Amino acid sequence: MTDRGRPPDRGSHQFRHDIEGLRGVAVLLVVLYHVGFAHFYGGFVGVDVFFVISGFVITSRLLERRGEPRPLLSFYAGRVRRLLPLSTLVVAVVLGVLVVRLGVAVFRYGDQVRAAALYAWNLWASHRRVIYGAEVGSSPFEHFWSLATEEQFYLLWPAIVLLVAGRRATARVRRLVVVTAGLAAASLIATLVLARSNPLAAFYLLPTRLWEILAGALVALAGPRLARLSAAVVAVCGWIGLGAVIVSANRLLAGPLVISWRSTIPVLGAALLVGATGPTARWGPARLLGLRPLVALGSISYALYLCHWPVVFFFLRDRDPSTAVRLVAIGMSLALAVVAHLLVERPMRWRIRPNASPSRVLAVAVVVTALTVIGASLVTSPHSLDAGKPSRPGVETRDVPSDLDPALDRAAPFDDIFPRDCPHLEFHVPPQDQLQGECVRGDPNAQFTIALMGDSHAAHWIPAFEEVARRHGFRLLLFTAGGCAWPDVPYLGVEHCKERVASLLDEVDEIRPDVIVLSEFDSG
Repeated sequence: MTDRGRPPDRGSHQFRHDIEGLRGVAVLLVVLYHVGFAHFYGGFVGVDVFFVISGFVITSRLLERRGEPRPLLSFYAGRVRRLLPLSTLVVAVVLGVLVVRLGVAVFRYGDQVRAAALYAWNLWASHRRVIYGAEVGSSPFEHFWSLATEEQFYLLWPAIVLLVAGRRATARVRRLVVVTAGLAAASLIATLVLARSNPLAAFYLLPTRLWEILAGALVALAGPRLARLSAAVVAVCGWIGLGAVIVSANRLLAGPLVISWRSTIPVLGAALLVGATGPTARWGPARLLGLRPLVALGSISYALYLCHWPVVFFFLRDRDPSTAVRLVAIGMSLALAVVAHLLVERPMRWRIRPNASPSRVLAVAVVVTALTVIGASLVTSPHSLDAGKPSRPGVETRDVPSDLDPALDRAAPFDDIFPRDCPHLEFHVPPQDQLQGECVRGDPNAQFTIALMGDSHAAHWIPAFEEVARRHGFRLLLFTAGGCAWPDVPYLGVEHCKERVASLLDEVDEIRPDVIVLSEFDSG
């Protein structure tokens, strides 16, 4: 998603059209998943494919350039030219649209803007327990999580390659293979273990995504050996890899946060595709991936990835998601991506001061990033709130009460809607650690019982119902499961939801409350 260039083809400098076409497939899967096409429910694996490609291309380049002067500075300057201009523009444009649409309410996005600009959105999302894919268009910056993960990898990997493999072209590559394989194995084991207790951390953070990127790095390191394989073996492996990616993009995986051994299938498939395709594989999928439409799509994959999610957030989420509307969203995304690629991405990378020194490029990057963070902080500062401005179109606030609790300038972080003494209600609690049993409010011995049921939207009603129970001496039981659908409808959500909701419904059925209140997001 972030890296496009001319990687070597098994030791040569030939441009890999099949790699570019694979990027096109990957970004297409991600876009189809985000706009909500049911047959591409597993399209989130496109990000896994991007990770593998990135590991392959970056490692190939680092091995080629070990003998160059100042290889690290040159590498990072190239990354800055490639990534920073367009990502900064997208952050600025999205923030501007939010200001126009939300007015003073834009302050709730301050942390997200800064995290996106600093390539730390994955850290912020893990800390704030943001459920990826739980609600379409939950944040216009949500797609920056994968960019952040890759950039954090770029900070570490070049130094490791130079340290382990040395600066000379023939030095210690075998040692680098051992180190890479060990890191990949440790990362995969950590991912599978952590996914059981903290799936959000396993999904977002670099240590548990490292094995996917290093899978591509291992393919790059194995290049000379792969070149000795027969064309038949290469072709078969390539088709197996393509099949693994396509099958995974349908319904092989239960969801992006359901991480298990099956999560290795699209990664291994992408690694086979990257390593077992090329001009020598006459009957492999290289010709298919090298078709002009896929190569063209791959050439704008970075711009399309950056542009499509704001379209989903601002255009698609408030409309009836018919096939026609989804196709319009894809068309808008493609148009924006082409414009961004031609007017920003290509000129900034190849045409504007192409001979500028790496140190100067990095200095400009620091200044641009600092200005973006400072500007975003000023725009989203709660201290700059003006009660005379409309909080959003059609709503005008002329008087802000002085006794608001929390105060208006502290409302942004006030999102702890789940009672701390009812940990089983929180959707980030691992399924195996969830406490069974209702959470009681009001008079526990009252004859009249109210049951509040639903997802996190129901949890927003807890304070109001607590007050009702207190005033009237009712018993209030809380049965909320964040991110889960309660009606018996097909639901593309968290895997443990069905089992959890069924358990809570059994408890409600046994208690037989006098009143049941159900509130939830439109999960269907």
